[in-house]
Amino acid sequence: MATIDGGVGQDSLTGTDAADSISGGTGSDTLDGAGGNDTLRGDAGGPGDGPPGFLFFEFFNFAFNPDTVDDIPTSGADAFGFVDDFDVDALAALYDSEGNSNQFGIRYKGTIEIGAGDAGTYTFSTASDDGSKVFIDGVEVVDNDGLHGVRTRSGTIDLTEGTHDIEILFFENSGGESLVVNVSGPGTSGTQDLFASGLVGDPDDNTEVTPGNDVLIGGDGDDQLFGEEGDDSLAGDDGAAGTGLNFEFYNVGSDIDSVNDIPETGADATGFVSEIDIVGLATANGTVFANGSNPEQFGIRYSGEITITTGGTYTFELTSDDGAVIYIDGVPVVSDDSLHAPRTVSDTTTLTPGSYTITIEYFERTGLNVLGVAVSGPDTGGSLVELTDSGLVTSTNPSPAEGDDTLDGGAGSDTLTGGAGADRFEATSFGGGAGVEDVVTDFQPRVSGGDIVDFINLEPFFDRFSDLEDAATQSGADLLVTLPDGAVIRLQDVTISDLETANTGVPPCFATGTPITTVIGPRRIEEIAVGDLVVTQDHGPQPVRWIGRRHLTGAELRAAPAFRPIRIRRGALGPGRPARDIVVSPQHRLLVRRAEPLADGVEILVPAVHLVNGSSIRQIDVEEVTYHHLLFDRHEIVFSDGLASESFHPGAQTLGSMDHAARLELLALFPELLHKGYGTTARPERRGREARHLVSTRCTSAALRYMG
Repeated sequence: MATIDGGVGQDSLTGTDAADSISGGTGSDTLDGAGGNDTLRGDAGGPGDGPPGFLFFEFFNFAFNPDTVDDIPTSGADAFGFVDDFDVDALAALYDSEGNSNQFGIRYKGTIEIGAGDAGTYTFSTASDDGSKVFIDGVEVVDNDGLHGVRTRSGTIDLTEGTHDIEILFFENSGGESLVVNVSGPGTSGTQDLFASGLVGDPDDNTEVTPGNDVLIGGDGDDQLFGEEGDDSLAGDDGAAGTGLNFEFYNVGSDIDSVNDIPETGADATGFVSEIDIVGLATANGTVFANGSNPEQFGIRYSGEITITTGGTYTFELTSDDGAVIYIDGVPVVSDDSLHAPRTVSDTTTLTPGSYTITIEYFERTGLNVLGVAVSGPDTGGSLVELTDSGLVTSTNPSPAEGDDTLDGGAGSDTLTGGAGADRFEATSFGGGAGVEDVVTDFQPRVSGGDIVDFINLEPFFDRFSDLEDAATQSGADLLVTLPDGAVIRLQDVTISDLETANTGVPPCFATGTPITTVIGPRRIEEIAVGDLVVTQDHGPQPVRWIGRRHLTGAELRAAPAFRPIRIRRGALGPGRPARDIVVSPQHRLLVRRAEPLADGVEILVPAVHLVNGSSIRQIDVEEVTYHHLLFDRHEIVFSDGLASESFHPGAQTLGSMDHAARLELLALFPELLHKGYGTTARPERRGREARHLVSTRCTSAALRYMG
């Protein structure tokens, strides 16, 4: 597990396979959680946010040869975050930006807590290579500074009960690097690692964080991604789930001098990447390193697909050290296959509209590691751009990571990609006024088997579908939803019929005063209690297991007019149906009998709002309203003054939008909701324009009735 923060600058941060917490901090950062259930924040961070038991760290890359901890600056860290160990190798691997992980400095700081009765003399020691120092409350306790191999130095200090500041400085200049910090005293069990001693308290610092346009990649696991401010891109699973190239990495040997020496099979590592980064791949997968950090004796094969829209002459440019070759459909287009220093070559080819296979082979024996591939042509407007930024690459990840992720883009125009799994797009991702457009690239609605996949929380904006439909327009394959503040949500490859109560968080309900048929006759819904027997169509008398209520004031209704109830006048759906006026919420579903049967039967459930006709069924203005939910052991059809309608159906995603206390109460009664769900609806449902079409073309008003 790691808790890390990018600090100042544009950082690329990758977590571990454990549950990591990664913050980009200042600048436009790229965060990749890798494996584990991670929490990624594009901007937030800063030392004041750290958890107990961790120390805040600042990491500094040096472009010179340090020889003392005094060379560590007091500001301008290349990265910062929180750690619960002194693994300086891991930090150097993550944050080295100078191409040489042998010259860096780290400052750790935080607090230690001396408990009641534990005051006394404490001994601190460091075993480090190279130099280190320890300060308590600004007083130097351990001096292990200077250039040296692993060496141990110690010092003592008298500490009183309470909180004390601690600062540890470490630097590295070539050779091995290591740091161990131990402590012993009245509050420890002998000599212990500082973190294992239990003395480490809360990190304490206040660093301002400037928002950036960040890229957050959850990777494997059930992750939480928060873009926060800026125009961010969030991907719940594999960040390379978009377009990119497959790669094969081979550790080859000292005699490699041509791409022909790269094997065809047996790669040491394979995967999918969104950019060409040979240093990153070689650092992660190589086995031979010059000077301990420069990877050598390897080969890489990239492969994928490019798609040409406008035919014509295309120029491919290749910069490499050592050799490389670009192939289109297996034919060499640019070749510079030999041992050489960095140089650039290019060549042209004529491409007609269509898709092509592209392969790039590269090898490195010794020295620098350089590979760049650029392209120009009609589809790039004649400009020379990096291949992976050109828009020509259309190959996608064949094995994307999966996880049930939570995405919160925060402020700005963000791009949200849930990836595989059941993902949740938070309401706080959206809004911000005219000119802001958030894009959800892969919202997955209900699958053919009936299960909800993704959930997008639109309840704060559109409590009822009538209002949502009015705000939604189809733009090609995309659904554009304009929010009340003028901001737009673009749902790619989605239509309005894909959205429903279960995947937007708005439950159906009855209004106060609605009579419900019970075993002792009609009773007002607000008078019904848990345990009362209510008459159901399919299973006879059934006990009420749970009752929920939601009260909306006049102010809330004026702010969100879509919450206004639907009044169904006496006889609106036929003689005695209903026997008197009743009021329900707009999304409360009524049982409707089709004029003729279809494949899924005669009876369907249709939201009340889709029966509105402007006269006998209409949405009304009220000063306040209370909606009620009746829950049974299964979804039921219940009766009210001659009409049949549904009971409450708590979809798995709907739970996330409920009041916290109500959700806890409901889960105590039905713990299986978290794992198995509540089950199917009592009848098939029809939503949106589809429901209106069925009602208008296949049903008569006399046939819209409760089956009582």
